[in-house]
Amino acid sequence: MVDDNSISHAPPGSGGAEDDDSDGSGMPDKRSGRRKIKIEYINDKSRRHITFSKRKAGIMKKAYELSTLTGTQVLLLVVSETGLVYTFTTPKLQPLVTKPEGKNLIQSCLNAPDPIESASSSSMDHHHQQAQQQSRSVMTTNNAPTSPPTVSTTHNRFY
Repeated sequence: MVDDNSISHAPPGSGGAEDDDSDGSGMPDKRSGRRKIKIEYINDKSRRHITFSKRKAGIMKKAYELSTLTGTQVLLLVVSETGLVYTFTTPKLQPLVTKPEGKNLIQSCLNAPDPIESASSSSMDHHHQQAQQQSRSVMTTNNAPTSPPTVSTTHNRFY
């Protein structure tokens, strides 16, 4: 026979065996920290700009870390909706964004029509096409996070 007083019951939300992320009310537990977001186009312009800024900084940092940790050559171009081009380059690839030939190549790629893609990504294509149309005259900015002297820090404008 089991005495009811000897059974330990974990309080809700403490990770007990019967706890499955809900308190029975149908509402998920509120958790602090990072939340998983859907990867889809952000319609709110302000939220989209904030997300762009944060993620651009993150990918620039990752490019720097990749080149530093592995000794690889990295070239990263990020083009905003407004046509601003942000670059991260290691020294050997720097001429691709500073010399006229490299600038012309980048500009011709930005002005080229988008390749035909599948119908499943048509809404993404629409937003991508809008961004491409706005990038007729673009400026580059090198955003190497805490860049050492070996990493380019030049700013360029494409015409």
